[in-house]
Amino acid sequence: MNLLLSQDERNRFADWCEMEASSNDGIIQQMEKMNIHQNIIKSRKSEVVAYLIVAGILRRIEDA
Repeated sequence: MNLLLSQDERNRFADWCEMEASSNDGIIQQMEKMNIHQNIIKSRKSEVVAYLIVAGILRRIEDA
């Protein structure tokens, strides 16, 4: 069983991560306007950072 992703699959996953980060940024902006509790906003911001880290790692991986 091959569990490695192809370059195309890694790029698609990285694209998805970046789209999720962007979507969460929009949600965070709306939450800030609605004065949602800062702990919830902080959690969402952490998710954005995590998505961007994963996307960056996936984009740096080279095929063997």
